[in-house]
Amino acid sequence: MNGADAWLLPIDSATRIAVGRLELVHIVESPEYFEVPKTPNYCTRVFFWNGRIIPIIDVSVLVNKSPINSRANIVAIANYLNERNHLQFRCFLG
Repeated sequence: MNGADAWLLPIDSATRIAVGRLELVHIVESPEYFEVPKTPNYCTRVFFWNGRIIPIIDVSVLVNKSPINSRANIVAIANYLNERNHLQFRCFLG
């Protein structure tokens, strides 16, 4: 069996998550993102991309219970269909 076509996003020194090739929309190095008060600890920042405000998911908080470094140098923008079959975007720190 051939391997899956995905980008392995490092969330810490020991953990990687796979983002499927068809879900990965864009990768931005040295992004500018903004803190949002009173948000869940896994989603405290947003990123502006193509006229949209996109929440940034810190998978490290969900997996390891500790946040990734405060100024990660890469965000991966991924898309998905929500329960109403509408296209949505999310960013992941790397």
